[in-house]
Amino acid sequence: MLTALYSWLTKGLYYPLVPLVPARLKRIQNLPPGPFDIWFQAVSVGEVAVAEALVGALLQMDPGLRVLVTSTTLTGLDRARKTLGHRVEVAPYVFDFPQLVKAALERVAPRIFSPIETELWPNMILEASGRGAHLLLVNARISPFSFPRYRRLRPFMAEILRRFSAFLAISSVHARRLEALGAHPGRIHICGNAKFEGLSRRITSCDLGPWFDLLDLSLERPVLVVGSLRQGEQDVLAQSLKALFEAVPSLFVLIAPRHLTWLEPLQQSLRGQGLDSQLLSELRSGVPRRASVIVVDEIGHLFCLYGLARVAFVGGSLIPKGGQNLLEPAAWGVPVLYGPYTSNFEEARGLLEDKGGGQVVRSSEDLTKTVLAVLSGSSGGPSGEKAREAAQEASGAATRQARLILEYLSARRP
Repeated sequence: MLTALYSWLTKGLYYPLVPLVPARLKRIQNLPPGPFDIWFQAVSVGEVAVAEALVGALLQMDPGLRVLVTSTTLTGLDRARKTLGHRVEVAPYVFDFPQLVKAALERVAPRIFSPIETELWPNMILEASGRGAHLLLVNARISPFSFPRYRRLRPFMAEILRRFSAFLAISSVHARRLEALGAHPGRIHICGNAKFEGLSRRITSCDLGPWFDLLDLSLERPVLVVGSLRQGEQDVLAQSLKALFEAVPSLFVLIAPRHLTWLEPLQQSLRGQGLDSQLLSELRSGVPRRASVIVVDEIGHLFCLYGLARVAFVGGSLIPKGGQNLLEPAAWGVPVLYGPYTSNFEEARGLLEDKGGGQVVRSSEDLTKTVLAVLSGSSGGPSGEKAREAAQEASGAATRQARLILEYLSARRP
């Protein structure tokens, strides 16, 4: 009853998107006809990273698989095309509009439809289930921010979740949340987070030499990389950087904002502390580097830039945004600092802190003190080698999930 009501409501909900429908549907209809073995839906860049790990593991086990990866956002789609387009089919995701969903499923005819993490589109789930596809929620997670909202909708969520054949959860915490929302406990498998898979392999694709040249950096110069900084964190960072440059004048800082829509407020905060900065794009255009703070105004470089760091701070964690991937700098053997709000990466934080490779900072004074401890090699800061150990220990989740996916691929629907 509730899902039928949702299907009716979405006819009006998606009406403003109707002009975009033909282009998205055309991309789906231009795909080779189904059946596809697996259809992964990844909302954006983070979920595409999971798809990359799963596709890599699956094709290693069965190179003949027919796989489709879709993404909702343009940035996710761009990354999927670059990293997966030579191995599998890639297309934009259709909106959760009943007629559009039916047309897409008619073309793709997936044996398995696998939303990634928390991609619960009711019309797609109901229609795919009705056509006999296995539904697997891979890298399944329910954030602490979403959980109370979903719990208020438990009857609706339970009706959706009962359509799934399996939930491949990233941890026991997320498994319990799924069960509380109505997922059948016998269908929940705890597999670990595939987002942490293959970080060591990704390092081999990074050529750091051109970065040293572009940034006019020497190997000896201490570098702090600030990754995925969110608006609202810049003042704490700027205050800390002022103190750090007073203590370590040779310090070099790279700041990669999570989004590129607030570069001016970021640079304004830096100027407010008397700090000059330049955009990375300026250096690319041939402008000589004059500043010791570079703001990365391009996407897709952060993982490789962590390889330049002596110490890293991962943003989205000083304010309640859940953090970002703490193990990316750790994979390089870089000590990792982060704020207290890391709910999206609880397992990674636990690993880092258990090993001694990561440390929480709560203020500009904390950040300054801990960066100085790392740079001086004192015992007051986390260890890069211990961070690398944590990243290595987190691997294996993609392989575990891929094996389960293949089991369901050969199984009949109950």
